[in-house]
Amino acid sequence: MTIPQADHHAANPTRVELRIPVDAAETPNAYEDTWPDTTDLAVELSGPAGTNLLAVLVVPTDQARQWAGDLFTAVTLAWREATGDPHALGDDELAHLPAADSYLPGPGVMLAGGDDGSPARARFHVAVDIQAAFLSTGGLRAAIVEALTERFNVAHIGVSAGEPIAGRPAFE
Repeated sequence: MTIPQADHHAANPTRVELRIPVDAAETPNAYEDTWPDTTDLAVELSGPAGTNLLAVLVVPTDQARQWAGDLFTAVTLAWREATGDPHALGDDELAHLPAADSYLPGPGVMLAGGDDGSPARARFHVAVDIQAAFLSTGGLRAAIVEALTERFNVAHIGVSAGEPIAGRPAFE
């Protein structure tokens, strides 16, 4: 079912609320929805298992990263308020995060082989700087390795032993 866009310039724009249960265990899928113009991205959300329900949200490409960041902020705040989780980011912490579309690739070399017709093998380094208080830095490193391993077909992950570097954390 496709719902036509409401006229946002009318005196009384139509508001439609559509509630769809989402299978949170199923990763959302996003793709370019308006090829070759690239004006919109489609975000697919699967309904509960066995329902054959699929919700597709259409987001303007030039606002998609900001929208995704805003969605993350809204879910994080609702999670913290609903669960009382002290580790969820607070309003002040979220306000100081960089804009979702401000990503700048870091320095370094990426080696890639292949062409546009077949998957390419690539090798690059990932450096993660995290400023926070942790009960287990070893657990944090293990979680990052696990996330990378599950998400990508990695051949090898080298992890430092966690030696401290010169200086002290800014939050002390």
